[in-house]
Amino acid sequence: MSLIKQLWIAVAFLMFLAFATSFTISTLTTVKSYEEQLNIKNIDNVNSLALILSQVEKDKVILELMLAAQFDTGHYHYITLYDTQGEVYLDKRFEASQASPVPDWFRGLFNLRVSPGIASIQDGWHQFGTLHLESDERFAYMALWKTTQRYLFWFFLVTLSLGLIATYILKFIIKPLNNVVTQAEALGGRRFITTKEPKTLEFNRVVRAMNNLTENVRRMLETESQRLEDMRYKNQHDPLTGAANRDYFNSQLEADLLSEDDQLIYGFIMFRLPELQLINQELGHKKTDELIINLVNTIINRLDASKNYCNGFYLGRLNGSDFAVVIKEVSDFTQFLEFLVSDLKSNLAPYQDSVKLKLPIAANYFKAGEKRGDVFTRLDDLLAQAEVEQQISLCFDNNCDLNSSLTGDLAGGEQWKKTLDSILESKQLAFSQFPVVDLNNSLIHFEAMMRIKLDGKLVSAGLFIPWVRRLKLMAKFELALIEHLISRLHNQQDERLAMNISLETLRDAQISLTLIKLMESNKAVMPRLSLEFNEREVINHIELVKIFCQGVQHTGCKLGIDNAGEGFAKITGLHELGLDYLKLSASFTQDIDNKTENLEFVRGITTLAHSIGLSIIATGVREGYQLNSFKQVGVDGMTGPAIR
Repeated sequence: MSLIKQLWIAVAFLMFLAFATSFTISTLTTVKSYEEQLNIKNIDNVNSLALILSQVEKDKVILELMLAAQFDTGHYHYITLYDTQGEVYLDKRFEASQASPVPDWFRGLFNLRVSPGIASIQDGWHQFGTLHLESDERFAYMALWKTTQRYLFWFFLVTLSLGLIATYILKFIIKPLNNVVTQAEALGGRRFITTKEPKTLEFNRVVRAMNNLTENVRRMLETESQRLEDMRYKNQHDPLTGAANRDYFNSQLEADLLSEDDQLIYGFIMFRLPELQLINQELGHKKTDELIINLVNTIINRLDASKNYCNGFYLGRLNGSDFAVVIKEVSDFTQFLEFLVSDLKSNLAPYQDSVKLKLPIAANYFKAGEKRGDVFTRLDDLLAQAEVEQQISLCFDNNCDLNSSLTGDLAGGEQWKKTLDSILESKQLAFSQFPVVDLNNSLIHFEAMMRIKLDGKLVSAGLFIPWVRRLKLMAKFELALIEHLISRLHNQQDERLAMNISLETLRDAQISLTLIKLMESNKAVMPRLSLEFNEREVINHIELVKIFCQGVQHTGCKLGIDNAGEGFAKITGLHELGLDYLKLSASFTQDIDNKTENLEFVRGITTLAHSIGLSIIATGVREGYQLNSFKQVGVDGMTGPAIR
């Protein structure tokens, strides 16, 4: 029961006690007063009437007329004249024509004990009879009843007024307590807020304690998050350039090769600085480090400037002289390579005067499902050809069937735009689903991967998504897919689905608003729908993601981050997003049984995520995985090629 309700009960109880006491005393006093007044009236009236009747002629008609006249003007209950034998000589009584407004229970509760007036009537020196008279008590009861009603009215009015005043005062007094409740609820919802300390001593101590608790929890999470990030970075990155080391790069590459979408196409580039030891002798250690850093920064800057050509990338330093880049879902690899070679020639030109700098570059495509050894073999062969050339040289094998039999006629942007617009208009969207299960192999949800229908066949995302991005249709496609998923959820009552939502959708204010309204109008199925954001996009656009999350949270939709882990510590205000789960990047779950650093990192990030109410799902789980390892680190779910 709330404090306000308890206050109302207390006020009502105290007022009732005050009313009952006051009412009882005042009513009993009034009753006593009425009894005395009626007794006096009876005595006075009977004596006065007896004196008059004693002086008149004792004719029965005359006596009856005088009794009637007195009865009609005096509000009596009865006037009775008895003869000397005790027999009724004359009798006048009040007969009510309608029921009294005073309830019988009230009369019984406050009974007026009034004695009738008695007097003797003389006839000369002899007694003629005895006169009995009793006044009508109705008026006394009616007055008492009206007084009680007025008393009750004022009682309720005063009680209500006091309750309202006390409520207002109490709300003002306990406002700091309400802030503490809000703070505690925020802490439970993974949001860390502090409140102003009130002047009231007792509340001041409570608020201060809650502020300290909030700050300690926030600091603990930040410290642990930073510790995990430092450990991860140290184990997975080259200390000089910040690029991924060989093991981490291979883990990321292996995760892409194991993707369940075997139509995804990636661009792969390898760089080599031959005779690095000779360069180090000629330039010196410091200048050589500057050269390597300049090379890596040039590659990263070009990748950042070419986001329209791909859906992310990762860069690794395989050894002292070899570097590699994987570009995801690349759409125009040839043009990108031209820009990259141009940038490298421009930025590395200052070093040509000091040393005969050679930079052979090899580029090729690969698809999900290939073996890592085969991919590296192709690149090594191309790199060997490029080393024959002087200075900065590129060897690019473009023998990749980017346009499969399904999309062979769609060679240009105009044809792709016409086809994609037609698909949107005719709603020829579909999806493939891949299961996500808990450690007991019970279904959590299906991951819905976007597909389109061309000539009656499903086309994988790897073939059309790059063009969807370049033509800026991603937001429309995702909205159409969510509409399709919602329709599916209405038809399949037990199904649970999840899909990725991109930054393009969040940036498009109109589509984002349409999406929120769509979800609000389908709240019945929203608890069975999950939306996921790519970790990289969350890091770079945290406020945009936060606004969207706050807009859809009330619909019951579950929210998560996909491909998480690398930037986990960089997500400021992660606890404020209202997320439900994280899907760890497959690069962290690969060979978790054999790589201690991966095992420790996954255990740490799982512990941290659980402390703020998030579930952890391992992705890229392969055949032969060790369930005990996932149980050991506290993972909540799994997905990947091995999960059926």
